[in-house]
Parts: sequence; structure tokens; C-alpha cells
Amino acid sequence: MKKQLLAVLLVIAAVGGLQAGQTVVASPDKTQVKAFSDITHPMLRWSGNALTATITFSNVNYVSSIEARDDEERTFVLPGVKYDSASGVFSRNGIPVATMKQGLFGKQINLAPGARIMALDSHGMISLMLVASNEPITGDHWVRVEETPELHRMFANARGYARGHGDRG
Repeated sequence: MKKQLLAVLLVIAAVGGLQAGQTVVASPDKTQVKAFSDITHPMLRWSGNALTATITFSNVNYVSSIEARDDEERTFVLPGVKYDSASGVFSRNGIPVATMKQGLFGKQINLAPGARIMALDSHGMISLMLVASNEPITGDHWVRVEETPELHRMFANARGYARGHGDRG
């Protein structure tokens, strides 16, 4: 409940009135997953022209003698994100949303300190929103929250904002 409240407050702050130093990216993609599953193995990827979020939804916490483990990998495009190869920073409207760094097993893309990806869940139908600001956040950077009518309206507004400002970077 605390995570959901924090996520809702962050969405309200970001979408309810975008202020300087804040941005939101709403994925046009939606997908169906099992209702009883959690986010495992989240990953950001750069295809050369688009940032994508790949998430494995797993029922690992709900496995029993009658319910086998089921992992479902889903990918969401995050439109309007630009990559600066000189700095290794991905941004939207000048706000850092992710960084690319050399890791032990190759290059890795991680969310920026002020970014959070929210998987909005409406009875297993998942929509994805990336919210970022110049200020670092606390808590999980990848969260699954139950979609409420208020969140649905905010997500729709964010998708409209993303369409209307897709060329700004």
C-alpha cells in the first residue's frame, strides 16, 4: 500500500502539472499478464532509435503444488527518449531518464536516480509509464501498481502529452 501511494503521488506530481525538471513517457504498448505475478528481471534496452523496457512478470511468489511457475517476458517502447552517446545519458525533454555504462558483462542501461517505471495493472492488463525528475527518488525504481480511475485518467493525459511533444528531446 505504501508503494502504491508513493507511486500515485509521483504520478500526480508528474502528470497533474509537469513542472520544470519533470517528464513523463507513456508507452503506447499494452499487454495481458497473469494477475498474480510480480516484476522480476526488469531491463532497459536501446535499439538504436528507441528505448524499450523489457520486464519479466513471474508468479514465482505464488507457485504451489497446483500452480506451476510461469514467467512472461513483455517489452514496451518508451517513445521520445533521446540518447547522447558522448555522455551515455538517455533523456526526455532534457531530463535524464537512464544511463548506459560498461558493466561486467557488457553495456548496461539503468534508470536515472530520479526515474521510476510504473507498470499500471488493470486486472492483468499492463500499461507502462516512465516518470522522471531531476531530483533523486527513494524506494523501488520499478513498481507495479493497481490502476485506479484516477491513474487511468493521468495515464491517458500522459499519452496525449507524449504524442503532442514527441519531437522534443
